[in-house]
Amino acid sequence: MNKNWLYIGVLLFMFFFLGSFYIYSLEEYKNVSQKQNDEIVELKSRVLLQSKYSGFFKFPDNYVLQSIEGNSKLVEDVFYDLTIVLYISSRFCDSCIEDSLAKIKNSGKKYIIVSNGFSLRELKLIKKEKEISAPMYSIMNNNISFYRNMENASYPYYFTIDEDLEVSNVFFPIKSSTNLEDRYFKQINNID
Repeated sequence: MNKNWLYIGVLLFMFFFLGSFYIYSLEEYKNVSQKQNDEIVELKSRVLLQSKYSGFFKFPDNYVLQSIEGNSKLVEDVFYDLTIVLYISSRFCDSCIEDSLAKIKNSGKKYIIVSNGFSLRELKLIKKEKEISAPMYSIMNNNISFYRNMENASYPYYFTIDEDLEVSNVFFPIKSSTNLEDRYFKQINNID
């Protein structure tokens, strides 16, 4: 009789353990599914922004940027041939900015950094600390639709501007995937 109670106890324990494990697995599956869904939604918003502006936006000739020296420059004087642009904002995390700077430096292509939300003093410090040789500019008017809509991004991104001031090749990097950035820069290097 005592053996039967022991078997029943072991079986109940196993059912309890397996049931708990099953419930835990379901919760983990839901969490993973939700995370994947969030990533898909984020990726979808990136693709929509990329497709909305690549080849469909042209800067006005009279649009002005401010150099870190404090000089105002017309965009047509800054972008006189195909140029890669790295956009950074004071809202972005430091490690994201550092990662983007390192990758664009290694791209082998001429680039310019355009920023928003930094003071000129902060930009000079970034340029010195990160040993950036590329020109850096600050946006003077972010009421332009391109920048207003791109402020939805929460990480640095790249795009190109050609001599006609047309924006193309908008790219929002995924920090966990450097393969996409490598391909992006390889493709950009093939454009001339």
